[in-house]
Amino acid sequence: MPTPEEKEAWEVRWGPHLVKLRMGIVDGRPAIIALEMSGGPITSTDLRLPLATLLSEHLELVRREITTADTSPWGSPWKSDHLADVRSSLFEPKKRAGGAPRKYDDEHFEGVAIIYRNALRDGLSPLGEVMRIKRIKKAKAAKWVQRARDLEYLPPTTRGRSKA
Repeated sequence: MPTPEEKEAWEVRWGPHLVKLRMGIVDGRPAIIALEMSGGPITSTDLRLPLATLLSEHLELVRREITTADTSPWGSPWKSDHLADVRSSLFEPKKRAGGAPRKYDDEHFEGVAIIYRNALRDGLSPLGEVMRIKRIKKAKAAKWVQRARDLEYLPPTTRGRSKA
């Protein structure tokens, strides 16, 4: 299997650690292909990084830069519609045949919180953006946002007031 070409690298703070992430294209989609962690002893808990969330946040920043620039690190303008599709596919549940409903992990709800916070920051309807990006109905979006709050990815709020 050929090694994916690195397209971009960036750093994030994860607790006491500095994490350097490298992104490339794998099977036509952006993916994290390498990471380095520094800043002290590393425990197994430190290694529980929400990689899809970190990648999604970075792609959102890239999308914002692209809307104001003529070119991107990808070598040509990357249309924001395509980026939105890629970003939403990172968190979209995989299709599976029948059986019990899929159980979502904490990383999924952290992604919901990111969508919510970004929409709130951009002056959009947070719940509406969760519905649009996740392609779900309002009731399910509200349950997912509440679950993100329960997991403390979003702060508590009062009825009728969005808060992130």
